[in-house]
Amino acid sequence: HALSDGNVERAHSFLGRPYALRGTVVKGDGRGRTLGYPTANIQPDVAKKLIPANGVYFVGAKLDGAAYFGMMNIGVRPTVTTKAERMIEVHLFDFGEDIYGKLIEISFLRKLRNEQKFSSLEELTIQLGNDKRQSLGLIAEFSQTK
Repeated sequence: HALSDGNVERAHSFLGRPYALRGTVVKGDGRGRTLGYPTANIQPDVAKKLIPANGVYFVGAKLDGAAYFGMMNIGVRPTVTTKAERMIEVHLFDFGEDIYGKLIEISFLRKLRNEQKFSSLEELTIQLGNDKRQSLGLIAEFSQTK
């Protein structure tokens, strides 16, 4: 129930570790790159894996044996599309490699906010900057758990 509510910190307290999901990086529409926040779209490796509630999360990631921090959006991206398809996409900080087809593991560390619809791409980009600043401020707190 905690994950379905987006309460990843409560789930962490029950599990004794951050909740994680693994999946393959798949091609998206490339919109994040045009906004200055390129994302890796993730297809979970287990079809029935419980995905936390829609929203924006501060996350840790493991990829090719290296650890990163980033921010993840789960949801239908209401500002940029009218499709109801739920997407899982992560923006890794200080990262710019081509990782299509690679396996990535994401650990959910904190929910930043609910998913929301913005009136413009400019408003969305401003919020993404706020989300990134908030996430960067959390790195020291979580650097032992990623």
